[in-house]
Amino acid sequence: ANDEFKANLLTEEAKANVLEIDLIAAGVGDLEEFQVPSMDMYSAGYAGTPWKNILYVNNETRTVARWPNGEYHASDIVGAWDGSRTLLSVPAEKAALWSRYNDIHAYGFGGFCWAPSFTDDVRADAENSAVSIAASYTIKEGDRKKHFYIWNVPCELDEPGEYFIDAEADKLYYWPKENIGTAKISLGNVSEWFISLSECSHIVLDGLTAENLS
Repeated sequence: ANDEFKANLLTEEAKANVLEIDLIAAGVGDLEEFQVPSMDMYSAGYAGTPWKNILYVNNETRTVARWPNGEYHASDIVGAWDGSRTLLSVPAEKAALWSRYNDIHAYGFGGFCWAPSFTDDVRADAENSAVSIAASYTIKEGDRKKHFYIWNVPCELDEPGEYFIDAEADKLYYWPKENIGTAKISLGNVSEWFISLSECSHIVLDGLTAENLS
């Protein structure tokens, strides 16, 4: 990866292993207006990946750079719902680190543990060692801990199998967990129905393969 991006990474191992792919040169197209979206409840994606811009390597999904890796952060409520936002605690060093980014996302923290959701309106609050999250439900003082993870943060690309997409620069950053020289790499970005049938019957789809559509 280029030196500017590597400067964001947290470990020397990440700096030595994260690769950079020019998406325009790879034929993906201009992603300048194609930001990673938020998503409704009950994701079909893996590890919190969004509907669009899902990276597939050898037909397996990879994970958008996130914290913490593979689990949820149990957060205290720093500031209860004020009608527009909630403050949830994160380590002070993380809040300070993320404050330089303006497109971070979160998953989890639902009113019910069985109904998590995505939000793309997340702001790091270094002063309060917290993240400020817009939510559509009420979080009150005294509620139990809220569980969530933060994702789409370039500096958290810190283990094999994670990636980050810079949509403005049309760059993909990826830490391979396989032999990259022989791997099949795809980026799924279909946001509409691939097949839609209505008011019909006795339909046979024969010999049709659909892969990596998101």
